[in-house]
Amino acid sequence: MKQLFIFLLALSFIISGCSSETTTTKKTGDNSNANIVESSTPEIGGSLVLSDTGKFETISCRERDVEIDQEATANTYTFTGECKTLVVDGVSNKVYVEKVGAIEVKGISNKVYYKSGLDGEKPKIKKEGTSTIVEQEKETKEEVKKEK
Repeated sequence: MKQLFIFLLALSFIISGCSSETTTTKKTGDNSNANIVESSTPEIGGSLVLSDTGKFETISCRERDVEIDQEATANTYTFTGECKTLVVDGVSNKVYVEKVGAIEVKGISNKVYYKSGLDGEKPKIKKEGTSTIVEQEKETKEEVKKEK
């Protein structure tokens, strides 16, 4: 019986290591709710699914497909780098993304702000749900000065 328990425990560790990504969270500055999430896996691509409540996080996208699922509520996520696709569901989530190929927003009161699409193209956008917003982020004066 004890050997079966140890075997099952070891098997669960192996399965969880293969199916999920390990992340570390760092607290930032003044806002104790703000976190930077860094993956311990350096792979590019794949997918990331988030279903948190009340999180403020900055996440490196690394050319992944990102889904904020229907359980997610009142989060603020900032994705740096390039995301292949971004699907936002749930309630009252605010998402900032640097570069993205396609955006799908559904749920209630979700807002997505993107800087640019991949390869300089505008991302493909699909909006559903109630009170959802998808907008291109305006450049700040500092960004305009840097480009000149």
